Amino acid sequence: MNHPHGNNAKWALIHMCKGQKIRAEVPQKDVHDRTVARCYLPDGRDLSAEMVKAGFAID
Repeated sequence: MNHPHGNNAKWALIHMCKGQKIRAEVPQKDVHDRTVARCYLPDGRDLSAEMVKAGFAID
């Protein structure tokens, strides 16, 4: 990871997901033809939104 906080974010994501079944929805590709997925925790919370709330990602 090249970002100074990348490892912290990686471990936060691992901690948040460990032992849980994560649901991914892949509705589209982005403008660069890359697959874009929305990932959800078992209780329905958006995983990326939770990372933003925890301060490990930006919106």
